Amino acid sequence: MAVVQLTSLPQFNNVINRDRVAIIYFWAYWCGPCRGMTTIFNGVADSGSLAGVDFYRVDIDQANEIVQHVGGQTIPGFYVYQFGQKLGELIGAYPAELQVRTEKFL
Repeated sequence: MAVVQLTSLPQFNNVINRDRVAIIYFWAYWCGPCRGMTTIFNGVADSGSLAGVDFYRVDIDQANEIVQHVGGQTIPGFYVYQFGQKLGELIGAYPAELQVRTEKFL
């Protein structure tokens, strides 16, 4: 599945309230560690091995409304939601840990 960019608060709320697991990646273009993690995140999403998970990203410079709603985010940050509840998070550039934690939510 391709990674979908979230740009509005209604779109974000719709995604996190679904019955499917959603992993949302908060990032910024100027963030060096984010660049490396973007490639890895896209690879995990495109691999197809996590069919029960949807992948999204939020550019913190382009989606202030979302960032304010969730209380600001440290980047790179990965947050897992389902049924409106945050199930987990990973803060920082940890490629192997991203894969492990993603598989945990299947």
